[in-house]
Amino acid sequence: MKSGSPISKTIHHHPQQQDVKSNRKPCLLFEPNVLFFPMPNKYKTVLTLHVFNNHLTEFVAFSIKNPNPQYFKFSKMSCVLLPKTSTSIEITIECFHSWTTTVEVESFNVVEIHYKQSDDPQDFTKKGLLFTRQTHVEKIEYKMSFPSDNNLQVQIANDTITITPKIIHFEGNRDQEVKCISLLYGCEENDPLPVWDLFIEPTQFVLIGRDQLHEEIQSYYCPSCLMEVSGSEAMSTRMTCSYCYECPQCNSNLTIANSENSTYFHCPFCNWNSLSIGVQTEGKYSQLFDQLKDHDSIHQSKFLILSKVFTELCHSNRNDFKNTHSMMDLKNCHCIVSIDEYLNDEERMNSEYSFNESSLLSFSNRITHPSCSECHLDHVWPFRKTLCTKKLKKYGDTIIVKRSSDSNSPFGPFEINHSAMFYLPKVSIVNAPVMFLNHESDLYLNITNPHENFKLCLSFSQNLEYSKTNAKVILSEKPIILREHFGLDLYSHDTMVFIQGNEEEYRLRAEDDTSFVLERRGNQVKVRLGIIPHQSGNVQFSLGVKMNVIPNETTPTITSYGEEASTVVAPDHVSLLSNGKSTFFYIFVTLPSSSLEKVPIEDEIVPVECSRMVFY
Repeated sequence: MKSGSPISKTIHHHPQQQDVKSNRKPCLLFEPNVLFFPMPNKYKTVLTLHVFNNHLTEFVAFSIKNPNPQYFKFSKMSCVLLPKTSTSIEITIECFHSWTTTVEVESFNVVEIHYKQSDDPQDFTKKGLLFTRQTHVEKIEYKMSFPSDNNLQVQIANDTITITPKIIHFEGNRDQEVKCISLLYGCEENDPLPVWDLFIEPTQFVLIGRDQLHEEIQSYYCPSCLMEVSGSEAMSTRMTCSYCYECPQCNSNLTIANSENSTYFHCPFCNWNSLSIGVQTEGKYSQLFDQLKDHDSIHQSKFLILSKVFTELCHSNRNDFKNTHSMMDLKNCHCIVSIDEYLNDEERMNSEYSFNESSLLSFSNRITHPSCSECHLDHVWPFRKTLCTKKLKKYGDTIIVKRSSDSNSPFGPFEINHSAMFYLPKVSIVNAPVMFLNHESDLYLNITNPHENFKLCLSFSQNLEYSKTNAKVILSEKPIILREHFGLDLYSHDTMVFIQGNEEEYRLRAEDDTSFVLERRGNQVKVRLGIIPHQSGNVQFSLGVKMNVIPNETTPTITSYGEEASTVVAPDHVSLLSNGKSTFFYIFVTLPSSSLEKVPIEDEIVPVECSRMVFY
């Protein structure tokens, strides 16, 4: 494990045992923070351990591991078990700080170690002057205690402390509840939306919703042959393709089949062919299209005559509504029969369910073409493929989304795409917390910067105007800076060494509020939120996020292949952020009610111990 990386905690779930004496509802109450271990005078690290226990649950196992014995080790570890009161573990940590540089002896380094002793609630600072080529050993004694009922067993082996319960009451897997958590974005205080329904207005760099856009038809195309069709040609062909036909039985694309004597249409899916309707030719296959066009023109002329008569009838009877009536003649009314008599009528059942299979259309055909009536399959003809439209989305006169007319575009199928998913940071929830009314619980968010050329500065605040808010959120007052994404270079060993050994990475970690920023790795940051629910049911709250874009001093340019380096071809969102922008958006979080446990009885004492040790 590399220096400064967080500890990967393992929680051991033992086989569930039934406790017949207790009717308590078991739940998981162990929500530890990410554990950091001290590193020698590099950047701030923190070892944080939160242990919760009350009358509703037993303890869940956890372990403390030593990731890097080169710099420190557990020199003394002991466990003291006090029945029915508390359990304490005493740990003595030896930190080795060594320097092997080749500078002169007169130069020295100053090491500042801040830590909290078990007998002193206040932190104090101890400074020491360490010369080069010397090794300093600092012993830190730490004692952590938590409530227990003599149900814990502690094992110490291979620089690892493992604490497991002897009897555990735990039902279900709380990781499944992460799927029930809802996390949405929004551009308004009370309008949560998925991120794909949000867009960025490029001139003012503000967030807008899909309902604020209006669409315009950019062009027409056939979804089968992908041929572009102009608007006038699409109107002349009644919004259909002139070269693609669909099977009348299964709506699949028809192909042209050749036999010894003729050429005809054939469906490769249901094996329907046009021989049954007499559409075949012995010459060129273009004659097949001529036969279908002649058949369409005959039906089109009949339709025009019928539509003209229908229009005249509607015009003549427009003001003659007084002669119409909706009363049904009593002679034509059906007799009222009971349900049992209706179902037991054998003659009716036989007449209704006796049919010829070839006289019905397929189910998919009736769904896609509900106006088609039932007829014999030998009488149906292929129909042309309906054209699709390419639409561009506008906000006022500004184009937000526009499809590319060139299918070989290096930036994908969109020429302009100001979707919010390309600008906003990706936020995901790591854990499904166990919460109590009016008690603080931890929720961990993993925030990712999607940009490769820009840093993001995020400032969080609670959206108190959200109408469904029923919880208080404890946030960090300091802004959080997300580093840029390194793309495919992240898989390079040189890039990984650059990321983990970069001075900027160390500086960002030193400036982080370690009470809320738990882990920083590349373009990802893991953040802790404190949640205090005030009402039963689903826990809902909203966060307001101000995002500032910090462009790099040297932003790489993208040059098109085969052109000079001065010609720059970059995605639209890259050029938009090159000057640095800022916007404001909202995050809406809904936690399931299953995560919220009942309030403990006021008469009972709920022991809660929180132990924390901070190293600088």
